[in-house]
Amino acid sequence: MPLDAPEQAQTTTLRTELERLQSAPLGRCPACRGAVNFDQPYVIVNGCHVHSACARVGVYEEVPVVAGDLH
Repeated sequence: MPLDAPEQAQTTTLRTELERLQSAPLGRCPACRGAVNFDQPYVIVNGCHVHSACARVGVYEEVPVVAGDLH
């Protein structure tokens, strides 16, 4: 058995996971209602994925509070 077999398997697994993350949106931005994708700049506000551009212009104030975040 070649010594590089585990590395190839790990690389394949990581590549598969990366492709899955890139293809599936993380959610919808509550500010602009657009899809937030893994490869876009984003922040998490009150448990919601928000585009960085939306958060920079202050639209993050419209993001609803998630019930679990109330302390």
